[in-house]
Amino acid sequence: MSYGRNEGAEDRPEDGRESQEPHGPPRSTEIPSEGEYRTAISAVLQRLGLPERWSEPFARHARLVAETNLGLNLTRLISPAEVAELQVEDSIGIAGCLPLAGAHVLDLGTGAGYPGIPMAYVEPSAQVLLVDARRKKVEFLQRTLAQLERGNLEARWGRAEQVLSEVDPCDIVVARAVGSVAAVLQLLRPVRHRIGLVALAKGPRLETELEEAKSLLTPSLFRLRSVEEYALGGQDGRRWVALFEPAGRPPKAAR
Repeated sequence: MSYGRNEGAEDRPEDGRESQEPHGPPRSTEIPSEGEYRTAISAVLQRLGLPERWSEPFARHARLVAETNLGLNLTRLISPAEVAELQVEDSIGIAGCLPLAGAHVLDLGTGAGYPGIPMAYVEPSAQVLLVDARRKKVEFLQRTLAQLERGNLEARWGRAEQVLSEVDPCDIVVARAVGSVAAVLQLLRPVRHRIGLVALAKGPRLETELEEAKSLLTPSLFRLRSVEEYALGGQDGRRWVALFEPAGRPPKAAR
């Protein structure tokens, strides 16, 4: 199994996508308008055959991120084209790899709210909890969710292992650009019995990271269930979601 880099793909931090804790300031202080975001996102939704009406809340979210980013440094991806493809489309691609129907989902280290916010639109029956260890980010997300008025979204401050020990057992924990496979599985190890499925969105380093995580891929800890592939419309091409089944997972686990 090979997860090689596509020829011509740009080098990016943390397995080919943005880091939720970017190094350095955003590349520009110019804030695109909500209309500019809506136009770019509408084009992506149309290409994917998804409801164009989603462009309105997605654009509002993007604009709020851009405004807040000047002080909070949520993300380096601010331009309408970047947001449409590398945030919205990427989140939708991840959602398409997961058994979301009726699931309780925890978005680990959500940062600016990706992939959790688009995921909640893709599957309205899913309940999505956005979790981040930085209080200011969660306060931003709570203000954003109040504007989006989406009943299946909630934001909570705290470390993942703390939150998972306090809430009901979770069907899916999804993580995007949070850390290596080994780092995330090690983080979730103490609370693995409360998780049905761990979904890690990855780029070209996936094969290497799986090799590095071998000590955690045992019958008593985690089992690699499958690797699902999805595509982005621009130059970056393929992405993958590695799905892990924790040992002792709850009976209602997503299967």
